[in-house]
Amino acid sequence: MRFDFRGVAAIGVAVASFCGAANAATFAEYEAVSNFGIPTQNIQWMNDGSGGTLSAVPPSFGASSNVRFSFLEGEAASYVVDVPALFTLVASSSAAASVSATGFVEQGGINGGFAFTYQGASPITFGGNTYTTGANLLSGDFTGARLYGVEGSPTAGVLDASTFGSLVFNSDFVSLDNLNGVRGLAIEMTSVSPFLSVVGGQLQDFGATSTGSFQASLLTPGNQGVVPEPATWAFMILGVAGSGLVLRRKRQQLQFAAL
Repeated sequence: MRFDFRGVAAIGVAVASFCGAANAATFAEYEAVSNFGIPTQNIQWMNDGSGGTLSAVPPSFGASSNVRFSFLEGEAASYVVDVPALFTLVASSSAAASVSATGFVEQGGINGGFAFTYQGASPITFGGNTYTTGANLLSGDFTGARLYGVEGSPTAGVLDASTFGSLVFNSDFVSLDNLNGVRGLAIEMTSVSPFLSVVGGQLQDFGATSTGSFQASLLTPGNQGVVPEPATWAFMILGVAGSGLVLRRKRQQLQFAAL
């Protein structure tokens, strides 16, 4: 089965609509590092017969980082841009995977934690503080995350929000005490290999290249915004995945053309 990104890419605009409606902002994001212009595999799912484990893939070839990390909001956004980071993730689910009549895959009940630690050789100084290698760029714990995709496709996504699970963020670089209301994370996975497959209610092993973003809404009392349902989140991540793949391919083409 060949997954067609053309239709689903347009759904990515729904993410912007959500951010506006819920007063949510994407305050941080990451993307996989590349070797010779090709993004590396940095995430995997391992089936254990009664669910499975989602984890980050360690850097290869003796490298210290497997992602590039950026803050998009606040003072940190001027200093922490596309910095090398070590992405770690350990999460698991004991739930069975389901496949709808239209081939839509859902693996629910994913609980765990993640961290991005700074791996740059040079200290980062701002706001009167200096941050060195090993500093916590962003970490968090979550429950109730869900993995979505289309059976037989090379694209999937993991989503969580404080509206249908717990989600807590921590960071050495920014104060997150004022992140009230809606919080969310979205992990886009492309180049899923082998393609998504469910056998006997079990999501089968795969590796993938991931990028991701983290959202929070600074809501005032009485302005709680509109929170999307899990199914809506699922279509959002597929749209982001399609859009991200198209943009990365275009960027790579421009880079090669400049050589």
